[in-house]
Amino acid sequence: MAARQAALAELKDWVEGIRAAAHTARQAGNLSLANALDTTRFEVYDSYLDEEYTTNTAKRLAGRGA
Repeated sequence: MAARQAALAELKDWVEGIRAAAHTARQAGNLSLANALDTTRFEVYDSYLDEEYTTNTAKRLAGRGA
């Protein structure tokens, strides 16, 4: 459980770094880069949510003996 929490903290830091980089790029007028960074950030977050859903569903099904 501790390793999972550490991985989540690392992911949060990484996503926050991408958000900050997108903000900086936007301020510098580089909208293409800012948009690409935002897209990457959302894709990473979406992938995380999908993995969480799949893992939780598998655990629930395994608990039912399915």
